[in-house]
Amino acid sequence: MTLNTIWRTRLFAGGLFLSALVATGSPAAQRGPRISETGTISGRIVTREGKPARGVRVAALDARAGDPATNPTAILSVLSLGETDAEGRYRLEDVPAGSYFVSAGLFDAATFFPGVSEQTQARVVTLETGAHPAAIDFRLTTVWFSGRLRREGPTETDHEIPPPIQAIHLQDSLNTFTALVGQDGAFTFPTLRPGEYRVMTTPMTATDSSLLSPIVVTLGDKDVTGFRLTLPAGLARLAGSVTVEEDAPLPRLNLRLIDTSSGPDPLSGQSPGDSIAAVQVKVAGAVTATVPAGIYNVMVTGLPKPFFVKSITNGATDLSVSGLRLTPSDVASIRIVLGVSGRFRWPSIRGRFSGRGALAGSAWPESAPAGFTPPPSPLTSSRSGSVSGPLVDRPAILRYLDGSFEIPRLVPGTYTLPNRITPSGEPRSDQVTVGNEDVENILIDVPAIRTTNAFAPVFAGAPAGPRVSGQIVGRSRIVTGEKYEVRLRSDGSEWYFAAPIHVDGSFEFDHVPPGTYTAEVSPPIPGSAPATFVVGDHDIQINVAVTATRDVLGRVTSSGTPLPRTMTFTVASQTLRVDVQAEGRFSIILPDGYAVGIVEDSLPAGFSAQSVTLKQTAGVPELRVALKTGPTVAVRGHVRADPAVLTGLSVSLIDADAALRATEAPVGNDGAFEFPSVLPGSYRMVILPRPGALFGEEVRIETTSGTDLEGLELIPVATNMPFAQ
Repeated sequence: MTLNTIWRTRLFAGGLFLSALVATGSPAAQRGPRISETGTISGRIVTREGKPARGVRVAALDARAGDPATNPTAILSVLSLGETDAEGRYRLEDVPAGSYFVSAGLFDAATFFPGVSEQTQARVVTLETGAHPAAIDFRLTTVWFSGRLRREGPTETDHEIPPPIQAIHLQDSLNTFTALVGQDGAFTFPTLRPGEYRVMTTPMTATDSSLLSPIVVTLGDKDVTGFRLTLPAGLARLAGSVTVEEDAPLPRLNLRLIDTSSGPDPLSGQSPGDSIAAVQVKVAGAVTATVPAGIYNVMVTGLPKPFFVKSITNGATDLSVSGLRLTPSDVASIRIVLGVSGRFRWPSIRGRFSGRGALAGSAWPESAPAGFTPPPSPLTSSRSGSVSGPLVDRPAILRYLDGSFEIPRLVPGTYTLPNRITPSGEPRSDQVTVGNEDVENILIDVPAIRTTNAFAPVFAGAPAGPRVSGQIVGRSRIVTGEKYEVRLRSDGSEWYFAAPIHVDGSFEFDHVPPGTYTAEVSPPIPGSAPATFVVGDHDIQINVAVTATRDVLGRVTSSGTPLPRTMTFTVASQTLRVDVQAEGRFSIILPDGYAVGIVEDSLPAGFSAQSVTLKQTAGVPELRVALKTGPTVAVRGHVRADPAVLTGLSVSLIDADAALRATEAPVGNDGAFEFPSVLPGSYRMVILPRPGALFGEEVRIETTSGTDLEGLELIPVATNMPFAQ
């Protein structure tokens, strides 16, 4: 196997180059030498100024891809990859015998042995089996660029405040090179070609521009160290979230900050010449931005029906009537809650997969018969594409074992479905328009990367048997992360063969010896039964039926105590484990028509099941679990800090065994907090951090039955925050 490299964005971290290698099979891999026929390439790399080049990536590139003098665009495969030490030395071991180019640095800014910038001028290094050729030493043609990012400020202390920057980017006419910024503001680009580069930053401001004024850096033939990049003073950071009630999908929206620092116009509500910053709402509703300090009105526009803005808050401040004050010394937090008007019916997209891509991987027999020889495993694709459209988060594709799919809980708009098959006579398009009604009969093609007879069992000395092919029947939901397959088991035998299920719900077994067999889907679907059939001299087709299942949302409640992290349910004589999320919510996939119970032994100590009910609300099933607990106690305390910093803080209670979900208690204006109902046990208690500004020491507590815990004191720690004495 060769490693063909794909380089687009170059990323440095503390002088180390982080690369992406994509492993692909190729004819060259089949022609290449055996792994045992290897040798070693080593040497020393120095900078243009003759100093040791530390932390530089060194690669051995297979020169058999073509002569660079006649084919400069030949793709060179990486056969070995290493990095120089503090003295600039490197060592590439276990390199297959062959002909190589040795390069140092980025591929788009590489130096080739014997110290040239162009691949066409590179010298080939020949490595024989077991050989260790003379040291491959050479000098870089690139330069080193490093520096530090600081903020403007009247004092050195202001300079030392960690800047709100994650990365520095240098962009030339062809490429963008990236270096991560450390906590102290330091950054390093170990190998760059001389030339002009535009400097940019990540994150950008809310208006998607760099936090730095336009800067062009010119690199000559000498290394540059100690370069200073200075951020302007007066930048403030904003963090927050956008959520939707009723677990509805989050629509795309326009979130804007209107600067009203100089006073609003009484008619328009905006100041003459004030700035409007557009803030991006990211995956899961996360909101982050960096903007000039000031007072802003927060506006949400562009919401599709049936959504409306229910509240916009900063702690206890209602931002619909008050401005948001942003200062450089703090991180402001906003929370936007959207509501859904009326009883809206969420439309869906439904259809089928087509093609020979596989839904999952496969397994070999646990106990194979004597003489069994496993054939090569098939290389198939599980790609079904991702859906994009008028929602912030990409909608989930619910896949079923019979080859059908469903994309539920959508809002009206246009969605893109990669690899969509358009009906005959219609123009090719990946787009599907959704109105207020469901869209049916959509086809998505999932081709196999390489086709093969899937898991054909071959017995020594046995004649080739017939093919057993079949189809999954029934809309059983595929659990994310599970690997489904069809297992073919001989009657009365412990061994079995497995075949992948294609996206259209089909499967096949080749060369099956005559006999009686059972076929079933694995992992088992609750309520489903295996298919039994007889194989003779001819090919046969079978159907494997699975019980229809559905996604069910659930919620668990208890008497104010922290909730369990997991619960285990029983259904159709099988167990299903679920993870409990925030506010006690969870999801589970259940077969139709079967009773559901809870395994009480799976609950943490102190819990027992009070009731388990499955209800239908507006046609949507919901599983409700009520738990009861033994005696509990209250835990009370104070956060000792200046009242100005208490707004928006909360305290988290975490059990030592990690069997319960962490629970939070808000901190009042006087610093008081309370957990009214806590089970006896060992816990950790911490102040939830405000990014970049506040954290607290961890406090460990023990609670005992019948005794409330009073008088706890938590002290926050911050570099720029006063404490109460």
